[in-house]
Amino acid sequence: GSAGGGSAAGSAAGGADGGEQGVSSTERSVYGQAFDALKAGSYSVAISGFQSFLKQYPSSPLAPNAQYWLGEAHYVNQDYAAAEGDFQAVLDNWPSSGKAPDAMLDLGNTQLAQGKTTKGRATLRRVVSQYSGTDAATRAQARLKQTSSH
Repeated sequence: GSAGGGSAAGSAAGGADGGEQGVSSTERSVYGQAFDALKAGSYSVAISGFQSFLKQYPSSPLAPNAQYWLGEAHYVNQDYAAAEGDFQAVLDNWPSSGKAPDAMLDLGNTQLAQGKTTKGRATLRRVVSQYSGTDAATRAQARLKQTSSH
């Protein structure tokens, strides 16, 4: 991205330094199509939709969500390596996003699904300590109980 000085000017031409509300209708529809595909179980359509959204609108307020749902779609397709990268990207690029606790939880689950038990359990423990009190932390704790019996 280029550093634009004028805040009000040139926002239509893809200047994505608007606040959380700065989501264009085009953005919303591209995101919405991918999300609808995901809900309908058309995972490959959802994956390409979210990927092109992230290419076109990397600094959109919806980008962390797109990255997260991309991971979910990869996970359901059992493409665990891709899912792991997606969830990690949410944590790397948007650590304070509302999707971060879920992304870390799902990162742990993805690692467990790949047989990386030690790594997965460590990630789940981080969810519990970093995001205590959240729904993600509760679910991480339950998952830790399940995996400890082996």
